[in-house]
Amino acid sequence: MAYKPIYNNWTVLNDAKNPDNCVLILPGRANYGADFARWYTYTGLSNTLIVGVTPKNLEWYPLPRGADNQKSAVAGLRLAVNTIKLIVEKIENKFQIAPEKMALAGYSAGGVMAVLAGACLPQEFAGVVCHSGAILSPRMLPAATKKTPFYLIHSRDDQTFEWEERFRPMKKTLKRKKYNVFTAEKPFGGHGFGDRDIVLAGEFLAPYLGYDKDFSERYGTYLKKARRKVVFTP
Repeated sequence: MAYKPIYNNWTVLNDAKNPDNCVLILPGRANYGADFARWYTYTGLSNTLIVGVTPKNLEWYPLPRGADNQKSAVAGLRLAVNTIKLIVEKIENKFQIAPEKMALAGYSAGGVMAVLAGACLPQEFAGVVCHSGAILSPRMLPAATKKTPFYLIHSRDDQTFEWEERFRPMKKTLKRKKYNVFTAEKPFGGHGFGDRDIVLAGEFLAPYLGYDKDFSERYGTYLKKARRKVVFTP
């Protein structure tokens, strides 16, 4: 039976404020878009539409069995990217928010999709944030043709998307192919994300989504705590 990833539903937050910018939330395997979307209410992006999408069967692509046994997973990626393309178009039509004012944020397998969609779709996005994720096949990445900024938040002790096996090859390939890449690299944190990661994501996305220059000043205390023990690289 062919693998056809579609999304079951979506959760929309901040719609009543009629925002002109958006963050599309892509959850990890076995996670719900609604849960990850609620985390993003703590970014400080209070005037941003937050759309959390849940993929069918709670997965974007079949589970890989390691870097050397992932043929079915890689085969499912293009179908998943097409699904995200349809979601982006639906947001644009329903809420009148153009892709250049839309960011993609994903965790784990959702991070895989955020990076891949940001790289492969024709639209230029406001930004892409990848929490504890990494692309499965660096060879799938085309050369950069857009200015979309990519923010990779990753821990060295991640045992799911391992540092040497997954993260470093992704980072190296993105830079080699001239993507606009920034990273927040942590010594510890495992395969997950916490409030500090969410705050960092908000700080990163704010200027690209049209927030005032005083955004960082207003969230200074939270940002100071979030930046501890994090190595930032452009």
